[in-house]
Amino acid sequence: MVHVENLIYEYPGFRALKNISFELEEGSVTALVGPNGAGKTTLLRCLASLSEPFSGKITIHGVDIIENPQENHRQTGYLSDTFGLYEGLTVRQNLQFLGNAHKIGQVENRVGEVIRLLELNDYADKDAKILSRGWRQRLGVAMALMHEPRFLILDEPASGLDAEARIHLSQLIKNLNQSGISLLVSSHILAELEDYCTHLLVMQHGKIIENKKLGLSKTGDLRKLLLKLSSSFEPVVEVLFHHPLISGLTGAGEEYRFNFSGNQEDQRNLLKEIVMRDIPVLSMEEEKTNLQDEYLKTVKGNKEDANSTI
Repeated sequence: MVHVENLIYEYPGFRALKNISFELEEGSVTALVGPNGAGKTTLLRCLASLSEPFSGKITIHGVDIIENPQENHRQTGYLSDTFGLYEGLTVRQNLQFLGNAHKIGQVENRVGEVIRLLELNDYADKDAKILSRGWRQRLGVAMALMHEPRFLILDEPASGLDAEARIHLSQLIKNLNQSGISLLVSSHILAELEDYCTHLLVMQHGKIIENKKLGLSKTGDLRKLLLKLSSSFEPVVEVLFHHPLISGLTGAGEEYRFNFSGNQEDQRNLLKEIVMRDIPVLSMEEEKTNLQDEYLKTVKGNKEDANSTI
């Protein structure tokens, strides 16, 4: 979906993006993480065709966005870390303005759809200036979605939100992805990113140091499962070890971890087989990726590689 090749961006006297290349998959939700000053926001602005790089190539859905920035504006939505609203206009009027700016047909219908999608009904006819931080963020996402983009870029969307608003934002991102939108989300809140992200993109000092799939549960993907027993039961090893869809079995006693290559139906059948053999199963679930551990491991590994070349 997104192809970036040899991208360089320079500010006067400073190179923010250093010849970076990467790809993003269609249907993915990618976490863009890295320390302050790594170049994340500069990269996002380049992907949104708001900043023109010094050199390199960016293709999104087959469109060369450096050569055709307006075409990219039609297919990509962008919510910056700090964004402005027309404070004296209502929520509905803000969305109407964006719809007209994008020259959307049937603007009123689209405004109604977005208001329902973002659950803004109670605030639709109230001035934007009365909105709390969480509801302003919802309106910002709604404005970025007005032109029905296929690719949505969110820069620090959870910044300043309270716990309840963050939960709502997390669910919203999941819903948008399930509706067919691919997302790139930059955030420092790694615990929340791991709730919905499928890929990890790590930046450091203007370079991409990691681009990996996190392996969340999609049909047919290799997933890591955790089986917990209420008491130790040695015969379970025999069942798991010889199962054709299981590999990488580890554990002992009451906990076992393994890679599982089947779909959800296969997983149900495995659980049924374990129960039918009177194995005292307590639970069997997919282990969530710990994004913070993955990030720290990547950063540590990158430092060790850098030290080894000195």
